[in-house]
Amino acid sequence: MPRLFVMKRNERLPYNKFMPCGFKSAVHFAIFFVLAAFVAVFGLKPVAASAWQEWVSGDVAPDRALGRIWSVSDQRFVAPQTLITRLSAARSIVLGEIHDNPVHHHLQAFLVGMVAPNQRPAVFLEMLSEDQSDALEAFRIQGPQTADGFADRVDWQQSGWPDFQIYRPLIEAALSRKARIEFALPGREATQSVSQGGLKALPGSQLAELGLTSPLEPKLASGLRAEIMAAHCDLLPIEAVPNMSAVQRFRDAHMAAVLRQAPKTGPAFLITGNGHVRKDRGVPLYLDGQAVSVMLQEVAADMQPDQVAESYSVDYPADYIWLTQVIPRDDPCAALKERFSTND
Repeated sequence: MPRLFVMKRNERLPYNKFMPCGFKSAVHFAIFFVLAAFVAVFGLKPVAASAWQEWVSGDVAPDRALGRIWSVSDQRFVAPQTLITRLSAARSIVLGEIHDNPVHHHLQAFLVGMVAPNQRPAVFLEMLSEDQSDALEAFRIQGPQTADGFADRVDWQQSGWPDFQIYRPLIEAALSRKARIEFALPGREATQSVSQGGLKALPGSQLAELGLTSPLEPKLASGLRAEIMAAHCDLLPIEAVPNMSAVQRFRDAHMAAVLRQAPKTGPAFLITGNGHVRKDRGVPLYLDGQAVSVMLQEVAADMQPDQVAESYSVDYPADYIWLTQVIPRDDPCAALKERFSTND
């Protein structure tokens, strides 16, 4: 099988000092008070003064889409408190992200901290696999119950994921709720088997248990293949794409399976990339409509509110879209093309 190359992850933005925003109602004040407590107790540090802190209080510019939450089914914007109320009634909550965007992790931390406040949630991370189950158990039993203790136990620094500092707010929010933090991905051995042999490499009983006995609809399968090619800058050998699609489906179904097994003490959050959040072919597909999906999407700073419905119509494969700013990045395709040319 051709050797595949993985893009290096991007540099993250630096954090700035917290600067509170104004509030215009009792609801805004209540959210601001809780947010301030987050900052004081477990260090939610923002990437930009007057950005996400204002958004979570519902204080957004009336002529901009940036910072707003779009309800796909309602085809209208909803307030953060409305989203919190709706998520509090859900059993499984799938929170998407663009992995290297710090704002996304602050907003995830906000939701983990605010949803179903009288319950004890579980938080499943795409960044952890079944191979780290022993490390997670050691963290739960031996501690220390801190973000740094967690990062050390799971050896985050060597994981290949973005720097732990941008995930810190999320982990600290989970720990403040005494949430059970769990892996979401299958182990390396099973994943490699699918990568080399496709879904048929898995036992039939496991395929049935995961809901993988039927292929995706042709349109969805084609979309997944196109997404995989685009993610690799259209440089993948075409013969590698089917098995990579199989890996994606295996991961989606596995993440759904672990969510189904979550403790009944509160909602089960899944922290994952936006591609896995899709209702039509991602994790929610394997949860039979029992999950609420929230995508954190980057949009242009000057996007107008009346433009949102064009991009996120009623058939868009998510329940809610939280619109955030684009962060500066180097061109990942330029680096990947250089790596491919070097290995020719």
